[in-house]
Amino acid sequence: MRIHNVHQRVVPGSPNDIAPLLATLGQPNDVLYPPLWEPMQFDGPIAVGASGTHGTISAYAPGHLMEITFPNGMGITGTHTFTVASSGARHSLVRHEVDADATAKAWLIWHTLIRPSHDAVLESLLDRLQTALSEPPARPFAPSVYARLLRWFERPRGIVRRTSDEVEII
Repeated sequence: MRIHNVHQRVVPGSPNDIAPLLATLGQPNDVLYPPLWEPMQFDGPIAVGASGTHGTISAYAPGHLMEITFPNGMGITGTHTFTVASSGARHSLVRHEVDADATAKAWLIWHTLIRPSHDAVLESLLDRLQTALSEPPARPFAPSVYARLLRWFERPRGIVRRTSDEVEII
């Protein structure tokens, strides 16, 4: 079954202005990924071969393209890709596209549990990008009640470990 999902926005700045911001994705100094969501992480700097929570970077051209291939074993085969293209004087079109095939089970999980969160993360990420480029959106994205509920369930929480005479939160 097919999964196709697109988020895009024209933002102020050239691809060269956007390149260093996109290069922070999944890094300790990430300025784009919304902090209230389960973070995206890579095992090293943004480069072909870096792997992480969202897959492996399979193509990378700073300021123009970042293609991430989904990891094996999740029932989804394909990519999610950021592209940046000049759009007039000092503006760029930033686009994120999921293009994948999924098993019936993965497709159902995508549509009921992943897509609402994914859409909220991407729109918030684009808001943060626009703000980082010195032009905050007039109306920042507000996630749906369902997406906020999903965020609450996926948010990392401490694990309580009890020993004989103390409680430790990990």
